[in-house]
Amino acid sequence: MREKKIKYSFKKKLFWYIVPLILFVSLTFAGVFIQQQNKLLKENLVDRGMSLAVNLARMSELAIFSEEDSFIEPAIEGMWSEDDVVYIFLYKDKGKILSKYTRMRINEKLYADVKQKIYNTREPFWQYPFSSSKVWEFYAPVFSTAEESIEDSLLDVKVEKRGKSKGRIIGISRIGISLININEQQKKIIKLSIRITLTLLIIAFIVTYLLAKKITTPILELAERVEILGRGNFDEEIRIKSSDEIGLLAREFDSMRLKLRKLNKMKDDFVSLVSHELRTPLTSIKGYASIFLSGKLGQLDEKQTEKMEKIVKHSKRLSDLITGLLDLSKMRYGKTDHEGKYFSLGKHVQNIVDELDILAKQKNISLEVEIPSDLPDIYADEKLLTRVFINLIGNAIKFTSEGGKVTIRAVDEQDLTRIYCIDTGMGISAVDLDKIFNEFYRVKNKNGMEKEGTGLGLAIVKHIIEIHQGKIWVKSEVGNGTQFIFTLPNKKEVKYEKKDFSRR
Repeated sequence: MREKKIKYSFKKKLFWYIVPLILFVSLTFAGVFIQQQNKLLKENLVDRGMSLAVNLARMSELAIFSEEDSFIEPAIEGMWSEDDVVYIFLYKDKGKILSKYTRMRINEKLYADVKQKIYNTREPFWQYPFSSSKVWEFYAPVFSTAEESIEDSLLDVKVEKRGKSKGRIIGISRIGISLININEQQKKIIKLSIRITLTLLIIAFIVTYLLAKKITTPILELAERVEILGRGNFDEEIRIKSSDEIGLLAREFDSMRLKLRKLNKMKDDFVSLVSHELRTPLTSIKGYASIFLSGKLGQLDEKQTEKMEKIVKHSKRLSDLITGLLDLSKMRYGKTDHEGKYFSLGKHVQNIVDELDILAKQKNISLEVEIPSDLPDIYADEKLLTRVFINLIGNAIKFTSEGGKVTIRAVDEQDLTRIYCIDTGMGISAVDLDKIFNEFYRVKNKNGMEKEGTGLGLAIVKHIIEIHQGKIWVKSEVGNGTQFIFTLPNKKEVKYEKKDFSRR
């Protein structure tokens, strides 16, 4: 499958499109959650501080009138038991302190602006002392419920007389509450938010990955099937059970596969028929041309001889093409005879090299065989394997310049033998590497011209290797030579079976 060649797969794109969105939503949720919780904590603190200040003021009337703080001590000590209450003051007329409790150094004086605000509004309020956010202060007026109306002269501030519903102001309660508890609770909320956010992100990552996998799996499967279809294998059914658009696309591709299989069968039948019909007249043409060249029907002049040689040459090429097409047709439909047996690979290759050595010497190319003498015998069809080596070594000689070298090497790898055909020739471009085993494909030379041949040799080689349950591949770079590598089993348990040659 070509998934490894995809730089940015659809699954990765889908994953990384959704993840940032989830991350943004999670962080936004965490930020809003923290903000709302902080707001709620502060509101609760204000409500609590105002309630303490008002309750203290309501219980302080008798203590202020009698100037005895013992009347208010039980209430103050109850408030003082709360650890975030850092100071409590009860002021009577003219701002004189009647009772105080404090855990920190603070200015005990009641400021004039506080007096003025209390006396003007007659309502409790709170503020940040000295713009400090570490302690919040809460104030409440102490009202007298006595019916006698005495001039409001508390704190030496002249104001309009108020209604008697609350009475006159005879004192002020002051409570300071630290934000230590709030800060601790805020830290807990932040930690909780982080844990929740991370948990949501992990869950979101897992769900997104599974979702992306669920969406892309049928797409990748369809791509794999289409790739096989593109290689010419029309027998493998495209089975994707889905009722969505992917399933519809898969069914359409499978319908196309059936039509292509039918057309391919018609093509093969036509090629086989034409090949058989051409073989007889072609044999006659070659025979008559050979008779003319032999001089049995009279001597030919130089020009006639040249033309007859071309007829023989092209007839041979056409005959090779027909033979190759017929062989491919037989192999494709499992009609090739196979006779497996054990034999020595080293001796077999050496015999083939001896036959091809004359071609190598014509170009001053050295043929070397590097096969260990203790290499286990292989189990294969000797005739078919001869065809493989003749094709590979012949191509190596053809594409190697004068003075080069061709090496045949074999390595034992337990249950199989790995065989190399290495040359120092012109090499194969990356464009040609993917098509080198295709039918009728011929590599071009340095001048851009295709080399002579039918373009069927390597296709037949690949099929022969595959029916032996082996594999073949090629490594090459332009200007750095070529390596054809294939494997063959060492054991007799090779089952020759019909293989579709188009699967590559």
